[in-house]
Amino acid sequence: MNQAIEFHDSTLTGVSQKNEKIILHFDQAYIHQSEGKPGIDNGTVWLQAIDIELTGAEIDSMPHDFPVDLDDGVIVINDESSKNGLALPVEASGEVKLNLKTVTGEELKITAQHISSIEKSELGYVEEFNV
Repeated sequence: MNQAIEFHDSTLTGVSQKNEKIILHFDQAYIHQSEGKPGIDNGTVWLQAIDIELTGAEIDSMPHDFPVDLDDGVIVINDESSKNGLALPVEASGEVKLNLKTVTGEELKITAQHISSIEKSELGYVEEFNV
């Protein structure tokens, strides 16, 4: 089963930083599952707590307060761009550029050299996703 976080509808509850490691905390990431392409092909939607770790990272801009509801986002990993989603699990090194937009128009922009995901809870079923 293929999985991806849909940035739109996900809630970013916080960002922590220690040295060159930045951790994005999603207490309720909106997860699409599908036999095909998550968020594009028929499947299911779930909520899950997930941390996204970025190492060798720098924050270019960040929302003022958390939690924030996300409206959209783009992630580029080694010149491969993904709009409004991040395939899970993720473990990649190279050039990482993340740009998330909140429903209030603020942005979280991060550049990094490595990205990985850590599941923090079980999946909780939300609904069917049919195109």
